[in-house]
Amino acid sequence: MKARTLRAVGPAILGTVALVVIVWALGFGGGAAELSLDDAGPIARWGLPVAKLIVNLAAAGMVGVLVTALFTLRPGEREFDVALDTASISAAVFTVAAGATGFLTFLSVFNPALDAGPQFGAQLGRFLVELEVGRTWLITTVAGAALTVLTFAVRSWVSTFVVALLAVASLVPMGTQGHSGDDAFHHEAMMALILHIIGAAVWLGGLLLLIAVRPVLDQRRIPDVVARYSSIALAAFVLVAVSGTVRAAIGLQEWSALLSPYGAILGVKVIALIGLGLLGVWYRARLVGRMRESGAASRAFWTLIAFELAVLTSTVGDSVDGGSASD
Repeated sequence: MKARTLRAVGPAILGTVALVVIVWALGFGGGAAELSLDDAGPIARWGLPVAKLIVNLAAAGMVGVLVTALFTLRPGEREFDVALDTASISAAVFTVAAGATGFLTFLSVFNPALDAGPQFGAQLGRFLVELEVGRTWLITTVAGAALTVLTFAVRSWVSTFVVALLAVASLVPMGTQGHSGDDAFHHEAMMALILHIIGAAVWLGGLLLLIAVRPVLDQRRIPDVVARYSSIALAAFVLVAVSGTVRAAIGLQEWSALLSPYGAILGVKVIALIGLGLLGVWYRARLVGRMRESGAASRAFWTLIAFELAVLTSTVGDSVDGGSASD
């Protein structure tokens, strides 16, 4: 397959693999099973996990692109502007998806009769203001809207750094929804989930940045950009692995839980993570060196990006199994 074709199919791989895996996770894990009492309907059961998935992918395109651009690209050049435009588009998608997630969560919690009357609006308003889960998605949606404007407006390194910090902070409320406050080790589980979300966003977002800026990037600079990204990806890998281990240990509680559907889904994530780690070692040791020596590793580069996107996206997809906001 030609390098240009591989570059074009990257976003398609991202969406297709994520949807396939989330459908499998929902079906196998029972996240979309009809409830015997007060079921909100198939739109809420299937739509809510899909909306959360889009939130996670858009968060990666927002946070990961900004963080990676700060440490791999030069402000004032075209590729830096492309990175910020990509982050702005991702923030817009993040905003819409977060709003949809809040609305679908409202439908799932209250199962109201849909109408345009004042009672429905008042009930939705109370959900968004008075309930913690409603406030979380309201804050996330407002933060996404603000970041959409900011990422479009800024262009210097310092201002982009400030916006990147705000983008990372916008992911924190989602992490607070992933674990029950009544469970043991609540704070540890919540912190692990927040770090897991941020690490995955930086890792996946960096890949999206490479796809976005590759056409406008000087051929001679590509090896340096890939090498710098690989260092960021290594740090993100460690963060995702450690936080994921802590979260899994708290969530499993008993070894027998490994035989449950949750344990099977967890096994898929572990295998995917190990595969990505080995892949990262390979391309840092071999591909970057080849690119420096010959500059003719374009096809290998895009093949690697396509494969890593597929595997990393599968871990994002099976984490949204109808349970947490961004498990």
